Amino acid sequence: MNIEQEAVSKILKNLKPDKSPGLDELQPMFLKNTSDTISYPITKLFNQSISTGTLPDDWKKARVCAIFKKGDKCEPGNYSHMKTWISSFLKGRHQMVTMNDKNSEWSSVTSGIPQGSVLGPLLFVIFVNDLPDIVQSDVYLFVDDTKIFKAIRGKDDALDLQSDLDTMSKWSETWLLKIHPDKCKHMRIHKQRTRTNVRKFYNTNSMEKHCNI
Repeated sequence: MNIEQEAVSKILKNLKPDKSPGLDELQPMFLKNTSDTISYPITKLFNQSISTGTLPDDWKKARVCAIFKKGDKCEPGNYSHMKTWISSFLKGRHQMVTMNDKNSEWSSVTSGIPQGSVLGPLLFVIFVNDLPDIVQSDVYLFVDDTKIFKAIRGKDDALDLQSDLDTMSKWSETWLLKIHPDKCKHMRIHKQRTRTNVRKFYNTNSMEKHCNI
């Protein structure tokens, strides 16, 4: 695998000037305007990283900006070189949190998706890609959001859906991906006023989330 300077230069030229800089504080406008010059050393750096299977330590650092969403604000490979490179990409990472223009101390990252990276979300998608294959119901995945649904025409359908929820719960335990019970929602769409008298639940690390159908 070899990265061409022309490709790097093209990416730099297409940077959006209004985006925020990284930890190096180099503004996208600067990278864009100097693309013809800096694309050569950047290409050399990329290719050396791939050939040696390692990443510079500075590439393993990320600044995470805390953005409030809701709730209590006080709560706290098959290719040898590429496999080695990905291993180096995932290990020895550090990040800090920025909030109200103040930075926390650097902390080791031992789990989760590498923040501020392009490869991180891709690796996560590959990691969870088999989830739809282990259940019978329809499943939609979008990053870390999962939707499972099934037409309930009787008790057997409801039991099948329950079985799929149990399977997903076991899958999450096997792959160490905890399901967040407070973020789990359910929706029932029907034409009749009567409803199937079935109560389903799924286990999330010794917790139970009950959903009325």
